[in-house]
Amino acid sequence: MRKVPALQRAVAILDMVTAAPEPIKVAELAAALAIPRNSAYELVGTLADARLVNVLDGGTLVPGPRLLEWGSAYARGIDLVSEAAALAGGFARRADSTVHVARLDGEDVVYLVKEEGSQHIRMGSEVGGRVPAHATGVGKAILGALPPEELSAFLRRSPLDRLTPSTIVDADLLRADIASVARLGVAYDREESSRDVCCVASPVRDSNGTVVAGISISTLANRMTPETEERLSVLVVEAARELSSRLGYVSPGEIHDEGNEQ
Repeated sequence: MRKVPALQRAVAILDMVTAAPEPIKVAELAAALAIPRNSAYELVGTLADARLVNVLDGGTLVPGPRLLEWGSAYARGIDLVSEAAALAGGFARRADSTVHVARLDGEDVVYLVKEEGSQHIRMGSEVGGRVPAHATGVGKAILGALPPEELSAFLRRSPLDRLTPSTIVDADLLRADIASVARLGVAYDREESSRDVCCVASPVRDSNGTVVAGISISTLANRMTPETEERLSVLVVEAARELSSRLGYVSPGEIHDEGNEQ
């Protein structure tokens, strides 16, 4: 399929504007993306007319309101987001910890839902944020529940970058680490994505049994005693089971049990 270069450049501009921690200048965009400055200004003007970017005083750019409209429309079409949002708060309170729900997108996980417990831990994660999947509990929960060929494909293409001294960056070691997902239904992040933060996570399935997301419970590393890890592991499996059920998933065990009741 033939691609449209101008549209590709416009998408690249939107990617940079939305990812920038502060307003960005058109000249910076042009230099970073190797776009002629005149072309960059024309593209930005078109995006501004469509309300996809806002041009501030001084000529810097920020995301425009139409992106929020598109994002809201996307979220409305995903039962996962609404169901996860309805469920996460209760589990965050029960765990007194932070609950995340995320999906896999390429080599990253994208956070769809975040709910804080009452302990007021400040975490750098945010809804819409991306983190390499191999370094997170929620990412490893998804990866560990994938069919072997899909997991192997991920390990071949992912750079497995190191985020902290504890990040697992060896493919064989990562495969061994997430074997617990198939065995126990739980994956672990022991300060692998962020220093001083640990989490437990479990995969979420849709009505077809396909793994569509992961749910995790995160807390400070100094609070994650063996007893706490065991308690949170039981809780996150319960949360994943309930969210999967809300999405229409019926586990083989439940089917078997229903058959025995008839």
